Amino acid sequence: MNLRTKLLLGIGIALIVTFALVALFSLTTMESSYRTLEEKEVITTVQRAQSSLTTDEKNMRSVTRDYAAWTETYHFARGENPSWIDTNMDNDFFERFGLQGVMVFNRSGGLVLAKGYNASLKAPEDIPDPLISEIRSLSTSHNILESSGGEYTILSSNGSPVIVSSHPILMDNFEGSGAGTLHFIRKIDTRYLTDISNRAGKTVAIIPSPQFSGNQTVAAIISGITPAHPVVVSAGSPDTIAGYAQINNLQIPDTYYLEVSEPRTIYQSGNAAIITFILILMGAGVFITIFVLLFIDRIVLSRLNATISTVRKNREAGATNGIHVDNDIDELARLAMEIDPVFQNLAESRVQLQQSEERYRMLAESAQDFIYIIDASDRITYVNTFAAAAVSKSPSEIIGHPRSYLFPPAESKRQGENIRKVIATGKPLEIENNLPLPSGERWMDTLLVPIRDRNHAITGVMGITRDITQRKEAEEALFQTNKKLNLLSGITRHDILNQLTALRTYLELSLDCTRDPLMTDFIAKEQVIAAIIDQQISFTKDYQQMGMNAPAWQDITGTISWTIQPLATDTVTVTVTCPDLEIFADPMLEKVFYNLVDNALRYGGLKLSWIHIFSTTTPAGVIITVEDNGVGIPDENKTRIFDRGFGQNTGFGLFLSREILGITGMTIAETGTFKKGARFEILVPEGIYRFRTTGTP
Repeated sequence: MNLRTKLLLGIGIALIVTFALVALFSLTTMESSYRTLEEKEVITTVQRAQSSLTTDEKNMRSVTRDYAAWTETYHFARGENPSWIDTNMDNDFFERFGLQGVMVFNRSGGLVLAKGYNASLKAPEDIPDPLISEIRSLSTSHNILESSGGEYTILSSNGSPVIVSSHPILMDNFEGSGAGTLHFIRKIDTRYLTDISNRAGKTVAIIPSPQFSGNQTVAAIISGITPAHPVVVSAGSPDTIAGYAQINNLQIPDTYYLEVSEPRTIYQSGNAAIITFILILMGAGVFITIFVLLFIDRIVLSRLNATISTVRKNREAGATNGIHVDNDIDELARLAMEIDPVFQNLAESRVQLQQSEERYRMLAESAQDFIYIIDASDRITYVNTFAAAAVSKSPSEIIGHPRSYLFPPAESKRQGENIRKVIATGKPLEIENNLPLPSGERWMDTLLVPIRDRNHAITGVMGITRDITQRKEAEEALFQTNKKLNLLSGITRHDILNQLTALRTYLELSLDCTRDPLMTDFIAKEQVIAAIIDQQISFTKDYQQMGMNAPAWQDITGTISWTIQPLATDTVTVTVTCPDLEIFADPMLEKVFYNLVDNALRYGGLKLSWIHIFSTTTPAGVIITVEDNGVGIPDENKTRIFDRGFGQNTGFGLFLSREILGITGMTIAETGTFKKGARFEILVPEGIYRFRTTGTP
C-alpha cells in the first residue's frame, strides 16, 4: 500500500470518525439545549405571570389608596356622605377595576358598607358573612386603621380564595386619624385566572399548598423552590410541562403557588429538528469527505507525488543539481506577504489599546471618587484605589469577590436591588443614600450605568460614587437657619402688629380729641399709613407660609366653592365648571382663586353680573379659566398686574398668586379684552393634574 493510498484512507477514516463524534455531540448538546430552552420558556412564562400578579397588586393598592385617602370617602365612613355609594360604587366601578366586592368599617370596627358584585350577572350581590368576619378580623389583627401603606393579602373564604386590598380611610392630605378602613375584594375565580393566562400567554392556576399533599411527586418538586431558584420546572408527561413558583406576597394565612402549564412544543419540535439535523449532517459528512479526499488528492498529494517522482528521477540520473528552482513566488509566499502587514497592524493596535487602557486606568486611579464595575453575577471586576481604601482594603482583596461581603446585609440588599434594576431596565440610575464605612457613615451620590457588549447585551454595571456629606451638612445647616429665621420673623411680626394695634388705637383716640381740620387730616393720613403697614405685614406672613408645606392633590371644585363663600353677593353669579379635576399644588392654592374673584368683585364695575370658572384640556395641559363680564384690564397693565406692589389695593394679591402657582410649575396670564371683561388663564402642565373618575391625567 503506497503512501498516497494510506494517506487518503487515513484522512477518510478520520473524517468519518470526526463526523460521527460531531453527530453524537450535537445530539446530546441539542437535546440538552432544547430542554434548557424549554425550561427557560416556562420560567419566563412564570415570571410573566408573576409580573401580571405584581402589576395587579400595584394597581389594586393604588386604587384602594386613592379611594381611601379621599375626603368624600372619609365623610362617608363617618356617616356624613351617604350619597358616596351611588356616586362611586356603581356596576361600572366594579367592571373597570375588576373587583367583586367593597367593604367599609368605621373607626370602631362597625360595618358601614358591604357591597358585592357578580361579574357574570353584572349585578350586585351580598358578601358572605364569613368573609365579612374574616376581613374584620384581618383589619383588627393587622391594625390597618393605624398602618401607613395598608395591607394586600389573600383569604380562603369557604375554600374560595379572594384577594383583599385594605387601607385606612384618611383625608386628601393624609393628615389626622383614620375614619375607618376600606377593603376592595377580587375573587381568584375562572374569570380572573383566564385574564392572567391571557396576559402570560399560557394556562395559569393559583393553588393552595394543601392541594399538593396528595400528590407526592409535585410536592417533592415544589420543595425545591428556594430564593436562589424561585421557579421550578417539571415535565409532567411527554406532552405537557409545568412551572411552579411561590406567591410570596399572598401567603396569609396559607401558602399559595403559581402553576403555569403549557404543551411541550419546543421539546417536540426540537426532537424533530435533531433528527433532521443528523440526517443533513450525515449527508453533508459524506459529501465533504469525498470532496476533501478529492481536493487533497488533486491539489496536495498529486503535486507531492510529482515532486517525489522528479527527485527520484534526478537522483537516479545522478543529476543532483538538475532540480529547477522557480524564483517566482508562489501562492503561499504571496499569502505570507499579504498577511504580514495585517499582523503588524494588529501589533500596533494592541499597543495603542494598552496605552488607552493605561490612560483610562490612570484617570480612574487618580479620581477622588469611588469607581467600580460589577458583573451580572454581582462580583466586583474592578475597583479603584480610592474606593478600596474607603473600606480599608486593597483592590486585589476586593476584585473577584462578591460585592455583598463588603457591607452589612441591609445595605448590601439595597445595593443589590438597585444593581438588578439597572440590569433589568437598561437605564442609568442615580441614588443618594447614607453609606456605612469603616470611617463612619457618609452621604453618597451614586450613578449606576449599564455596561453592554458588542451585541448590546448588558454584562454588568459601572458605578461612580461621590461623597456629598459636606453638601448634606450644609443643606441641613441651611434648613435649620431658615427655620430659625422664620421663627424670628414670626416673633418680630407679632411684636410689630402689637405695636401697630396700639398705634392705631392712639390715632383713634387722637381723632376723638381734636376738632382741628388740619390735625384731623393728618391723623386720617396716619391711619391710612398704619393700614398699609398692617397689610404689608400680613403679606409677609402669607409669603413666608408659601412653600413651607409640601404640595398635595386638591379638588378644584371643592377648593374654589369653599374659598369664595365669604365673597358671595346677590348681584353677581359665580359658577364653577371643573368636573372631577384635581391638581397638585401648594396648600395656599385657595388664595389664588380668592384673589381672582375678589379682584373681579372690587374692580369689575357696575356692569359685572357673572364670574365663570371652568377648565379645558389642551395638548399643553389643562387650562383653568377665571372669566367675568366686567370692565376688564387695559392692555398696558396685563403683565404689570402681577408685579409686586402694582394695583389699587395692597398690590400683593396677584403677585402672591403667581408665586403660589409657580411652586409646582403652573403659570398665569391675563388674556381678556378691555371693556369686555377680564380673563385669567392658569396653565396646569402634564403630570400635575388628574381626574377623579379615572385617577389618571
